[in-house]
Amino acid sequence: METLNFFAHESQVPGKKTPFDRAKRFGTSANSENIFMGSTDGRVANQAWFHSPGHHKNMLGNHRRVGMGRSGKYWTELFGK
Repeated sequence: METLNFFAHESQVPGKKTPFDRAKRFGTSANSENIFMGSTDGRVANQAWFHSPGHHKNMLGNHRRVGMGRSGKYWTELFGK
């Protein structure tokens, strides 16, 4: 997202259109994704997700795997079962 200057769950990059496509490329699966842009501070990203009903629901879901990554001010949190 940072390199291509966009902010969305869906990408225009072939083979990486959805969070599920991206997870599969790395040998795993996903059932939900949180994204955030605007700060390099992880606490800020987590607070934003915590106070957003849909993102909060993702965070409290029944997941076996959680992955989080940052590139500059872009954050992604991926959840898998």
